[in-house]
Amino acid sequence: MTTPLPTVPELHRILARLGEHCRTTRGEALAQQATLGDTPDAVRAMLTLTTEMRALLDTGDAVPFGGITDLEPMLARVERLAILEAPELIAVADALRGLWLLRRFLIAPERAVRVPHLAALALVLPELASLADDLYETFDADGNIKDDATPELLSLRSRRRSLHERVRRRIHELVGDPVVQGHLQDDYYTVREDRYVLPVRAGEKHDVAGIIHASSQTGKTLFVEPAELVPLNNELKLCEHAVREEERRVLAQRTGWVLDELAPLREGLQRGAELDLAHARGRLSEEMRAAPPTLTPHRVRLLAVRNPVLVLRGVGVVPNDVVLGGDGPRLLVLTGPNAGGKTVTLSTLGLCALMARLGLHLPASPDSELPVFGAVHTVLGDQQDLVRDLSTFSGHLARLAEVLAALEVPDPLGRPTLVLLDEAVVGTEPTQGAALAVAVVEAIVDRGALGIVTTHYERLKTLSFEDPRFQNAAVGLDPRTHAPTYKLIAGRAGASSPLELAARMGFLPSVIVRAETLVSEGLRSVDRVLDRLEAERAAAELARTDVERLRHEVQRELERLTRERQELERSAERHLQDVRAEAKKKIDDAVRELDRIQKEAERDRAIDSLDRRRREVRGVEEQLKSLIERTVPKSAGALEALAPGQAVFVSTVRKNGTLVEVRGTQALVMVGPMRLTVPRESLGPARAESATAAPKRVGAPLPFASGGSETEGLIPPRNPGNTCDVRGMLFADAASEMDRFLDASMLSDRDVVFVLHGHGTNKLKTGLRDRLRTSRYVARHAPADADHGGDGVTVVWMK
Repeated sequence: MTTPLPTVPELHRILARLGEHCRTTRGEALAQQATLGDTPDAVRAMLTLTTEMRALLDTGDAVPFGGITDLEPMLARVERLAILEAPELIAVADALRGLWLLRRFLIAPERAVRVPHLAALALVLPELASLADDLYETFDADGNIKDDATPELLSLRSRRRSLHERVRRRIHELVGDPVVQGHLQDDYYTVREDRYVLPVRAGEKHDVAGIIHASSQTGKTLFVEPAELVPLNNELKLCEHAVREEERRVLAQRTGWVLDELAPLREGLQRGAELDLAHARGRLSEEMRAAPPTLTPHRVRLLAVRNPVLVLRGVGVVPNDVVLGGDGPRLLVLTGPNAGGKTVTLSTLGLCALMARLGLHLPASPDSELPVFGAVHTVLGDQQDLVRDLSTFSGHLARLAEVLAALEVPDPLGRPTLVLLDEAVVGTEPTQGAALAVAVVEAIVDRGALGIVTTHYERLKTLSFEDPRFQNAAVGLDPRTHAPTYKLIAGRAGASSPLELAARMGFLPSVIVRAETLVSEGLRSVDRVLDRLEAERAAAELARTDVERLRHEVQRELERLTRERQELERSAERHLQDVRAEAKKKIDDAVRELDRIQKEAERDRAIDSLDRRRREVRGVEEQLKSLIERTVPKSAGALEALAPGQAVFVSTVRKNGTLVEVRGTQALVMVGPMRLTVPRESLGPARAESATAAPKRVGAPLPFASGGSETEGLIPPRNPGNTCDVRGMLFADAASEMDRFLDASMLSDRDVVFVLHGHGTNKLKTGLRDRLRTSRYVARHAPADADHGGDGVTVVWMK
């Protein structure tokens, strides 16, 4: 469910910039016809797509949209059973190829994990690569139908070439005949009306028998078809007609293929445009350094928000916080000097409210919150309607009446309404105008709306003292220069300061002095109080800044100490691992020594020999006991209950064994032929034996056959799994696709892969081969032999 976009000042600039970021004409059209998501779920889904696209852009991934054009005009003709011409069919093939590449890019496993919602949308894109390939196979690099498009066309074109050769050979003989040559204007022949003719002098036309087809502009030369060539020319003419008919039949057949896939093709183009629009939203987010807001039911909490239009213009924007709704005030009464930023703040909130519903990120802190507003009403102080014969003030009141009437109708989905009043009820008698302005803003909050009103009325500035639904907010002034700081200060009322503004705008000093004498002492004292409060607030802000700076310094020092502690812990762990590795090596050596002693004992059972070997065993056991006491961890997941014969894992030697007996805090275990006494806490549950990992392939170029070329030797057959097909792609897209393919090939341990680029103008082939020379993955590359695709394919040996 979507709602038409309302008219909001400056929003068209956001949409125009969004359209500039689109890569397809159809995506740009969607940007200009943008509609608002109605429900939080719909808006959240759009924001999620934007966030995932931004993530792709942040990692440097180039999303491919090459070749995807708006085919709807020609598809409408196909639907009416019209026949597409060759360039149109090639455009369809390019679009199908582009949609296929876009789909493959987004659903790639390593990428789909990071952008699951984009991958799900990409799955809807049609898999019509085979149709694209069939269309590409129909035409040559110049866009002409290939001879072998059909057997009939191959036969007809062969016959046509033969006839052309026969006619040219005979007419060439006539040009060289001395009898005929004497009547010619020049020794050449040409073609008129698809028939071969000779240039005969006008006065000698009866001397060359044949049919006159045309004359020169001077009339001195007649172009005569020799009589003996008439049958051959007629036969050639009929053959030409048959060729054209067969070519037309080929185009009709290929158009029929497109007609068969019309529905999925249209669906794919629409989904491709939606992905393009999401990509444009991601690029706009990147440009504005924006972030997605958290959607809330009735609370506005925009933190460090900047005006989107000013951000796009490259203007230095002072960030501000705008908080409304929830348990806080419902309407901000925004005051301060003219040209101080009040209207900018009001515009910022209105634009952000609509940008969120368009699925756009906001130029604000990532912690910002915003509801899905059902309606956004903007009322300007200088509203004028010449068509309805309304003055500025009357037009303003008419617009206010429309807004109040709209607020009487509850939102069908329970969404809040945002009202933005710029200079409420100005242009009339001040006392009654202020009273009417108070009544209007009270009516707005009574009907549950949120919003901002900018004003110079003192009466509106006192509302926050009487009603907690209102809060004053002022745009700041520098206490020394009285120039605006554009910083929004919540909780205080600002002075209008028209005299200071007039002075800065270049008014004569005498005029300013006279105006000051006319201002009542009471009003001037109010302004002095406001100025003093602003000076005190500025001093407090400086103190707060110093405290914040100290807090950051303490935080940085804490982080430094934490990093040092972590590094010490890592160093200690590395040292412990080294000690354990050394101990394990010594234990393994001891186990091997025990094995040797046991085998010798089995061969030599003499008493002296046995005693000597027992002493050797005890010595090895003492060494093991010493190593275990020095390297055993204090807690190794010890077993609670132990029983003789139980299978256990001995953490000190990292091997499974069998428990013989428990001796207090010690345990006697058998590990292979070795009897060990180990601490009881070093025993844990027996572990499964891990399989020995297969050694990783050591990359090396494949050997060549003796005496063969670089494309011969042990080269595997080419198949879709080891081939990167970039035909029909722009170089940038093709290079990006090839780089991703090489990345995947290295991870898959492929030795030899292929890049299928075709011939074309040789620019793509040359550029890709230059890129392969600098690739860190490539040992060497070479054109393929005839069996593997010839010069239209490059064989790549991986490192």
